[in-house]
Amino acid sequence: MDYRRKTNRGVFGLSEAAESLVFAYVGANTTILYRQWVADGEKLPL
Repeated sequence: MDYRRKTNRGVFGLSEAAESLVFAYVGANTTILYRQWVADGEKLPL
């Protein structure tokens, strides 16, 4: 996520503090979504 935060800085048009929250939220939820995808038998393509 640090790499994405650096390379995509400004992409949301938000302040640095707001972007930090967005990236934290996405980072935390990506793992949850991936685990659920695996638990569901990977029925949808990534």
